[in-house]
Amino acid sequence: MPLVLADRVKETTTTSGTGTLTLDGAAVGFQSFSVIGDGNTTYYTISSTGSTEWEVGIGTYTASGTTLSRDTVLASSAGAPNKTNFSSGTKDVFVTYTAARSVNVDGSSIDTFGLGAAQGDILYASAANNFVLLSKNSTATRYLANTGTNNNPVWDQINLANGVTGALDATNGGTGQTSYAVGDLLYADSTTSLTKLSDVATGNALISGGVGVAPSYGKIGLTTHVSGTLPIANGGTGETSRQAAMDALAGAVTSGQYLRGNGTDVVMSAIQAADVPTLNQNTTGNAGTVTNGVYTTSNVLIPKGTVSGDAGCDSTTGVGLYQVAMSGYSDLLVQMGGVGGSTPSIQIRANYGDTFWIRASRDSETQWDGVGSRSLQIITSNIYNPVQTGTIIWFAANSVPSGYLAANGASLSTSTYSSLFSVIGYTYGGSGGAFNVPDLRGYFVRGMDNGRGVDSGRGFGTNQTDAFQGHRHSFRQYPANGGGAGNTPLAQTNSANLNNGVVADPITNGTNGTPRTASETRPINIALLACIKF
Repeated sequence: MPLVLADRVKETTTTSGTGTLTLDGAAVGFQSFSVIGDGNTTYYTISSTGSTEWEVGIGTYTASGTTLSRDTVLASSAGAPNKTNFSSGTKDVFVTYTAARSVNVDGSSIDTFGLGAAQGDILYASAANNFVLLSKNSTATRYLANTGTNNNPVWDQINLANGVTGALDATNGGTGQTSYAVGDLLYADSTTSLTKLSDVATGNALISGGVGVAPSYGKIGLTTHVSGTLPIANGGTGETSRQAAMDALAGAVTSGQYLRGNGTDVVMSAIQAADVPTLNQNTTGNAGTVTNGVYTTSNVLIPKGTVSGDAGCDSTTGVGLYQVAMSGYSDLLVQMGGVGGSTPSIQIRANYGDTFWIRASRDSETQWDGVGSRSLQIITSNIYNPVQTGTIIWFAANSVPSGYLAANGASLSTSTYSSLFSVIGYTYGGSGGAFNVPDLRGYFVRGMDNGRGVDSGRGFGTNQTDAFQGHRHSFRQYPANGGGAGNTPLAQTNSANLNNGVVADPITNGTNGTPRTASETRPINIALLACIKF
């Protein structure tokens, strides 16, 4: 309720003690407290007429019962804020303008409520209807802070955790950002603002986008993002070309030497006799017989030079590797075994074209086309894989062999299986980048009619359902008046004795056992895995 003051308000009371006063009515020539208004507060003074007891304070007037409560004691004979314990007798009660709450003007200054305010002090209510001064703060950069509801203000620094709102932008010394994830980086995305660059997976580096371009994470480009040459001490070669790098890593580069491990390091060195093992398969010798990298023992194949045409390829040609001089091209001849006419020998000859010969002999053959009684000669032309792409085989294991696919109608890529696609195309289905292999699961294979007329009208690669050759059956007869229940009558014939005829179930003929029936007509068979060569 508001604080109300009024002039010439005075009543008497006989209330004793420290409690609420009961007002007995206005004194002669004064107004009663009713002018203050029910429930309003006012400044009051209580003065005993027969003693030195007195009290000045703030009280609340209540019309019901005409009472005045003694809410706040500003001064008293008992010493403020203590209430005076009044004795019995009559007391004067009147509205006053207490010095503790007065504003005095002396011509040069104002004394607020008699509190003795100094320059920079702030007046605030420390409680209901009670004002006090907050002295100025002598420390710079302090601000008036609210300490919460019903709490007094204080001088303090701004609390950035709860004393500000929004985000301080870059133009005022902030970042403009309110949250971050671990690993975020800040960068200027304009001349007046900052933004975040989020972290990325391990193994990426921060890469400049160039002047005026935002940075980003990425892989280091060894041809664009680095300069200089990585030395050997740091895992490089110290060189910028392949040959220079090999020379740098090898150390000394001397003609005729090779990289060789000496038990501690890898160095450039000539081949050592101890590096060559003893040769003991079909020959004899050791490292001491190595000359210029060619083994010279007579029983070992060595280059021999050139022989002239077929005539030079007889079995008496010495052991070695020969070039056969032919008209316009050369063959290659390998002679192994004996060097005499009756000594066993083996010759292998590869033609410049597509012909390959192997001959084993004990006779004196002077020409490749002369085969003796104790000779074996094999000649083959146009050597190729004998199993062509697209060939169908029946495999006796339940897993597809290497180089084949199951003939199960699967869809395949035309690029992955280009060789097979070039043979069968879209014959068994597919389009675009996919084609199908034939599906032979549960099927027998029939030779293409190809104009013979046995299976005419068939397209290549088409399926055909099972069928049974057209035929007739004999049937049992029932008398006209003796048809069994459930029998379906056949059409009447010219014989009056035929009626209600039905075809009987197959039965044994007494020799071959009970007939076997199923959902299809088939021969005796075995199930194998159909595969196609790709």
